[in-house]
Amino acid sequence: IFLLTSCTKQFPQIEYEKAYDELISENYASATQKFSRLSSKYSVYPEIWYQYGLCLMETGDYDTAITAFNKTAELYENSVLYDDKPGLRNDALVTIGEVYLLQSDFQKAHNQFEKCLSIKHDRDMIIAIAATYIRLGFTAECEAYFAEKGINLADLR
Repeated sequence: IFLLTSCTKQFPQIEYEKAYDELISENYASATQKFSRLSSKYSVYPEIWYQYGLCLMETGDYDTAITAFNKTAELYENSVLYDDKPGLRNDALVTIGEVYLLQSDFQKAHNQFEKCLSIKHDRDMIIAIAATYIRLGFTAECEAYFAEKGINLADLR
């Protein structure tokens, strides 16, 4: 009942766009404040939690970012409102692995990526994980991770 009652609040499009503009303008402190308020007031919208997590990640608040990404995945998984459950849920789960890489916690990143692959083991997920490693400069770790899985990334091109 709570979820259905809470969903009667209309998505705050204008407020969301203002917060998102701050995020893409790299005004992370301002964006974080805006998304924090939005996540408190409109807590049933995973899009808000995901963007909030990105802001937190950019400001170095990694633990709270992981909480926001987990909330994103949970809301998507448990909601009757979203048809595309894998979309943002998978992005949030991969981004948790990215946070662990930013912290140089390769074991937690490895475990998170294993979780991602157990949910969706396909070309797109493999590429998303590889791109995360490479974008952050962990090319050797990326090659080792996929070599361990018997996946040749050159075959994915």
